[in-house]
Amino acid sequence: MIRCVTLLVLSVFALGTWAQTSTSQHQHPNENVVDGAKNPELIPDSTAYRLWLVTVSLPPNATEKERTFQQAHLKKLHLLTLII
Repeated sequence: MIRCVTLLVLSVFALGTWAQTSTSQHQHPNENVVDGAKNPELIPDSTAYRLWLVTVSLPPNATEKERTFQQAHLKKLHLLTLII
């Protein structure tokens, strides 16, 4: 009796693992990737602005090095008066 129960339990686990293995492959669409070094004019303005703003923004607990980095970027644009 114990052998039958053990065999039944092992069979259930074996079927469970067999059912989880799948041979189907996911198809991912090709993403539009722009190489900014070759074609910077193809980068959308919204993406360029977002990346620039993320680059020059400061976290709430910014270090002095991060503040200096931000000032160096904003100094070129004469935006230092906007920093509070």
